[in-house]
Amino acid sequence: MENQSEESREYWSDRADDYSAHQMETTNSNKQQRFALIINRYMPRLSRTVNALDVGCGSAFLSILLAQRGANVTGTDFSADMVKHAQENMEAFGLSGKFLQADAHHLPFDDESFDMIVTRNMTWVIQDVKGAYSQMMRVLRPGGLLINMDANYGRAFNAAGKAGIKPTHATQTPEQLRKRNELARDLAITKVDRPSWDIATLWDLGARHIECFRTVDEAIGAGNMIQPFDYAGSPAAAQHDDGDAPMFVLVAWK
Repeated sequence: MENQSEESREYWSDRADDYSAHQMETTNSNKQQRFALIINRYMPRLSRTVNALDVGCGSAFLSILLAQRGANVTGTDFSADMVKHAQENMEAFGLSGKFLQADAHHLPFDDESFDMIVTRNMTWVIQDVKGAYSQMMRVLRPGGLLINMDANYGRAFNAAGKAGIKPTHATQTPEQLRKRNELARDLAITKVDRPSWDIATLWDLGARHIECFRTVDEAIGAGNMIQPFDYAGSPAAAQHDDGDAPMFVLVAWK
């Protein structure tokens, strides 16, 4: 059984080509460097290869960073088209990884399979975020860590819509933006305060230690400041770190 709607799957599959191209254009940019610093800061230092899971991997943006740092990478996405791009992009970088179509609410892995789990811009658009967190904690090994980088985009889209602000985006058509806003409009996650809700939820699910940063810049630290990345789209589209929906970075240890 899957929690994600067919409409949501169609939306992300329809975006897969342009989304992948846009994400790969940012490779080696200050955008990727910002996330690379976060991976560097938190990737476990083990005597063996780190087994890492990228949930909602999209076009393999984070998977590439993990594999470049020696991790054994598995990526999941509920769009088969995204999975295809992820595999192709990894191969284009001369890297290897295993990618499969899977719903974040029902991860097809044994308990305690991974040392590290990452996810970026995924939990804001799914039906049952607590259920997805529960699955991630289930497949995470004791001592392992989960990094979620996300924002309450849906809430920002709803607020912009009520204010009569027309959404814009560098790579999405008006019809895609309409579908995006419609998909996010009534999700339960848009009704809560994030990341406070996420912290409390992961604590209830058994996290033994949690760190949270309100922005990516706070997570990478003042000593590692990089020129801010010019995210595509208007503030109403919430496509930047310091606008209506700042991206938080949450790290939870099991």
